[in-house]
Amino acid sequence: MLAALVGLIAVTAGHSTRKVRWYVNTANTALDVVWFHQHHDVVSSVILTENNPGGNTSRVAGLLTVLDNGTVSHSGTGSAEDYLIAAAQPYKDAGLTVYVGVTISEDAILHGEAAKEHVTQSLVNAVLAANITGIMVDYEPRTAITLGHQKLYQAFISTLGICAHSKGIEMGIAVAVSGILQPSQSYASLSGLSWASSMDPTLYSTSALSQAGELFVRSMRNIFTAARTSVGIGSVSESPTNCKPDYQWSRLTLAKFLAELDVMNISSVDILPCNLEKKGSPSVAHFFTDVLRTWLSETS
Repeated sequence: MLAALVGLIAVTAGHSTRKVRWYVNTANTALDVVWFHQHHDVVSSVILTENNPGGNTSRVAGLLTVLDNGTVSHSGTGSAEDYLIAAAQPYKDAGLTVYVGVTISEDAILHGEAAKEHVTQSLVNAVLAANITGIMVDYEPRTAITLGHQKLYQAFISTLGICAHSKGIEMGIAVAVSGILQPSQSYASLSGLSWASSMDPTLYSTSALSQAGELFVRSMRNIFTAARTSVGIGSVSESPTNCKPDYQWSRLTLAKFLAELDVMNISSVDILPCNLEKKGSPSVAHFFTDVLRTWLSETS
């Protein structure tokens, strides 16, 4: 089955430069691989996450976490390298391009621990050991929304980006409509930044298709360039009441939004499954995969 999947994905990739990355929870790896086999033509790559290693399963964190003291941690046993190798292998065997999600403690940023070279080198070493494509940085600060905080975070991104780029590793960051994650030239100019991915306001249909949503995506395109812009979209299931949050997309609104991205020459989207925090394979409505399939099959 895996050999067939590798061939199918290779054929699909050859027809389009468009990309659809999916966030995956490694608690569901076996089910994910089966689902991606069944939907090989709507996935380009995956970003590895896990339930918060602190025990709070109400949110998902990156597979690797930089703790307050700068230690690179995870929820398993052994080294970060061995943990990432084991987590990534089933997806690699399925022919998928793999990125690792990395979450950073707010204190690690504010106290300068995260930006130390030995910390970023540890993250890069884990990626090299697992022989995967890159890193997706997941940072969602809740306090100290200041310019100083932004500069400390950018110091971390810069140090990580330089180290990653020197080893041929891609690095992406999340951006949002407010706070220190707003798109800016100060982010775009950082060394080693491969792409920026949106969260709020594009995950939800209503805000994504609003005038503010359009202006936000255009600002991303203008700041990062179309080639380095990826737009985050939340998936919906056949029964939205059973899959929270409900990102409220319909066949019509999703197709309309992807058409708007086409006008802006944006050819990459990152899908956040609505049931990412729960056990089970991705719960995705048929229309959602149908629209993505059509979009991927078209020439960008």
